[in-house]
Formats: sequence, structure tokens, C-alpha cells
Amino acid sequence: MMKSRIQIACGLVAIAMSTTVIAQGRGGDLNSPYSYLEAGVVEMDTGATMDGFRAEASLALGDFLFAEYHRQEVTDDEGLVDLNFDIEGYGIGFRAGSIFATYAQDTWDVLGLESEVEVVRAGIRHMWNNGFELSASYTLNEFETGEEENGYQIGLSYRVIDNVDIVVDFETLDGLDYETMMVGLRLSF
Repeated sequence: MMKSRIQIACGLVAIAMSTTVIAQGRGGDLNSPYSYLEAGVVEMDTGATMDGFRAEASLALGDFLFAEYHRQEVTDDEGLVDLNFDIEGYGIGFRAGSIFATYAQDTWDVLGLESEVEVVRAGIRHMWNNGFELSASYTLNEFETGEEENGYQIGLSYRVIDNVDIVVDFETLDGLDYETMMVGLRLSF
């Protein structure tokens, strides 16, 4: 299991390095913003379709570090029972060119039952000259019970005006049959 995680991480690094070389050859801007506020609507599929919102704040702490805070609230109030699934967390990250890695401490609240989750994410965020940013990452989520689940994220953003992007993001957590799709706006500063 650990060997496959190492292989996935190495693959992400190789992809990030190759996109960096391609973009440098084409004059690409490799500096995705790490100081931003982001908010959007979320649809989550966990066997039941739930919707709500997600908000995120990130602050660059120099050239290589950044801090982040995120909150997501989704509900399914159309079934027989109201389902609530809230995620709130904060973390610290490292970035180098298009490559990033983060560690976050999340609290998941499902139907009023809280669980602490440590989240390690490694991936790429790459800004192209025409205003498009592509992001992809691998996550490892360790629950307080010791159970581990991995997941993947892919996103695309488009700069509509200075410092404002439209963001589309898809994320999955394999073992829990958890998928989210978010559409929103990002204000970079």
C-alpha cells in the first residue's frame, strides 16, 4: 500500500516537472496565486446527493510557504431524514514552482458526530498565459480511528478579470464513495 502511494507521489512530481519545462519553453507563467479567497456551491454524492457551499482562504507566507483555512457545509433535506456533512480545517503548505504539498487538520461533522482527520495533499497547480489554471492532487486522509483513505482532485480555473477566476473542482475519496463538484469564484490578492 505504501509503495503505491510513493509511486503516485513520484508520478505527480514527474508530471509537475514536465509541465514546468513545457511552460518555460512556451513562456508560461508558473506563479499560481497562493493568497486568495474562494467560495462556491457544492454538490456531493455519498450515495445521497447533497448540496451546499465551500469557502477557502489561503495566504502566501513568503515565496515557499502558505497557510490555508477551508469550510464546507452540505445537506440533503429532501430525503426522509435531514443529512448534514460539514468539514472545517486549517493547514500549512509548501510550494515550489507548480508543485505543492499541504498538511491540514480537519474536523468532519456527519449528523452531529465529529471526527478528526489529518489530510496530506501533494499535487500541481499550473497557471497558463491565457488565464487557465490546472490543478491536480493526491490526498491521504487519516481518521482518528487509524483508518486511511486516499483520494484525488482535479480542477480548472479561468481568469475572467484581474484577480477574479471562475473555478471548477472535482474531488473524490475512494474508500468512502465520496465525490464533490464545486463551481465558484476566486479572488486573488
